[in-house]
Amino acid sequence: MNYVLIKVATAVALGGIGAFVAKKIRLPSSFFLGPIITIGLVQIFIGEISGRPNWFRIFIQIAVGIVIGTNFSKFSLAILKSLLKPALLIGILMSGGGLFIGFLIHIYSGLDIVTSFMGSIPGGQGEMAILAESVNAQTEMVILFQLIRNQFTLIFLLPLAKFLIKFSERKKEEQIHGVQ
Repeated sequence: MNYVLIKVATAVALGGIGAFVAKKIRLPSSFFLGPIITIGLVQIFIGEISGRPNWFRIFIQIAVGIVIGTNFSKFSLAILKSLLKPALLIGILMSGGGLFIGFLIHIYSGLDIVTSFMGSIPGGQGEMAILAESVNAQTEMVILFQLIRNQFTLIFLLPLAKFLIKFSERKKEEQIHGVQ
């Protein structure tokens, strides 16, 4: 059997184990972070598992493309038409802000510009990792930036949003029933 295939199969098996362990301990993004942590630890403490053959990257990119593509429907297209202007505004402002932050990270940290941009532009961790691979950015750094951003959102911004929603609902109720 081909040595490369054995290494890839080993990485897939370890990644699968890492994903299910992460799911069991309720790690956020468990099927994404579990394999990253498992494979990363094995490579740090034991040695390189796989040289990441190009055909495997292409296969993963196709798989992610299929998963994302299956989220679209006629209904989502109809919604997109009505939300096109706000979606473009969000995309432009968030991407522009991400590029600005990426530029600052590049200047102050010494990271290459592409990695700085990929790490700063908002997006899903998996999608940004694949995009980082395709533009030869430092994928592990991009994942780290995206992970920290996502965890910050979960830990700080989600509770803040819940508080603001409750505050807003209380204010509306006070307006409807009068201040008590």
